Formats: sequence, structure tokens, C-alpha cells
Amino acid sequence: MTQHFWEHLKKVQYVLLEENQHPSIQLKKALDRLQMRSEEPMKVAITGQFSSGKSTFLNALLAKSILPTGITPVTSKVNYIRYGEAFRIRVRYKDGRDEYHDISNISHFTDQRGSVEDIAYLVLYAPLNILKDVVFVDTPGLNSQAASDTQTTEKVLKEVDGIIWLTLIDNAGKMSELQVLEEYLGKYQNKSLCVLNQKDKFTPEQVEETTHYVKSAFQKFFSDVIPISARQALESRSHDKKVMMQECLDAFISDYM
Repeated sequence: MTQHFWEHLKKVQYVLLEENQHPSIQLKKALDRLQMRSEEPMKVAITGQFSSGKSTFLNALLAKSILPTGITPVTSKVNYIRYGEAFRIRVRYKDGRDEYHDISNISHFTDQRGSVEDIAYLVLYAPLNILKDVVFVDTPGLNSQAASDTQTTEKVLKEVDGIIWLTLIDNAGKMSELQVLEEYLGKYQNKSLCVLNQKDKFTPEQVEETTHYVKSAFQKFFSDVIPISARQALESRSHDKKVMMQECLDAFISDYM
């Protein structure tokens, strides 16, 4: 499908950029950006309020407890999670330098409780098939104490192809969350999915009731609402059992491919 799209894009680009069409610089730049995006895997941002379980969610995807977790906001840098032949991290510094490290050292470069001011972003490489089609973008969140973290996340949301808003199921629908969604996600409904984390805390009936409520209350923000338990999924993956999130993730990805 991507190749077919790229062939059509090349034809359109050829016609629009002919001299007799008087193409603008803005048009050329827009087409160049579209070309670059057609050759890249889709990008999906993982965001939410702090302590919503973003890192545990991504650890479940990776089947490894790699990303640091904590009761305070610990992710202060954007982490791009891409396909690679082996697990490793690339640290890009603001001066343009790159360093490669073992994944066991990732907390030294992401935790805002440390000295990470000189770091621009990180890339985590992992040998997982899902990453051949999707690049996940771990963000600092939208209600961090640092204004720069929120600004960074806002920029990411504008650029990605899809957004997963992760929230705790027992917090979903509260006024404080509604205010954040109104401010930051109101214009991304067509590419946003709400994931209710920690469903293991509720009975099946409560999960169904809460999911129905959030779908109704937040319908202008999300294309769908899905309950999960990132903790159980991580435990399930670590024991090579059925992957609990795979079906919902596959459905989400297929909607935006």
C-alpha cells in the first residue's frame, strides 16, 4: 500500500512542480515532507498525565522492564522507540553528538531527577516486528511541573500520525482530565485513541460501565476507548503467554495505516 501511495505521490509531485505551474516554495516543502513521511513508519505518540502508566505500557510492548517508572514524573526527554537488530539506545545531544549505550543505562538519560539538560532526545532500538511498521514516541506528558516538558509534548502531538492517550481507569472522566484534553487534544480526535489503564482494579462490569461512560463523555477527543492492564500485559509477556494488548494495538494501527 505504501509503494502504491508513493507512486501516486511522485506523479502529483512531477505535475505540480513543473515550471509552467509556478510552484511555490511552500508547496515544494510540503511535498518534500509528505515524501519523507511516506518512506517512514507511522509515528504514534504515547501521552497522558504523569503517573498514568506510560512507561509500564511501553515496557509491556517491549516485553522488558526497560523504561524507568516512578510515582513522580521521570521521563523528561522524548524517547523514540524504533526497530533495530538488537536492544540499544542512541543519545542525541543538543550539540549534535550521538552516543550509543546499553539499554540498562537508559534511566541515566531520561530521568528528570538527574542531569539531562544537554540531551535533545533518545532513540531506543528493539528487535520487535511491530516496530517495523510503527515508531512509538514516549513523551514527558502534559501536566508535568516543567513547562518545557509540556511544550515538547505539544510539538510531538502535532507531528505524529497517531496518539494514544493513556489514563488510569479510576481517574478517567474527571474534570481535571477534561481540562487537559480541552486544551491539548481537541483538534486530534481523528488520530487519537484513549487507553484506560489498570482495568485489573475493577470488576468486568465496572470496566464495561466506565468504558461506556468515557466513550460518551470524551467522544469529541477520541476515535475509540480501550481498557487494558499494562501491568498484567507486562507480566503476561514476560512469561511468554498470550499478549493482552496485541489485538487492540493491531486494530489501532490498521485504522491509521
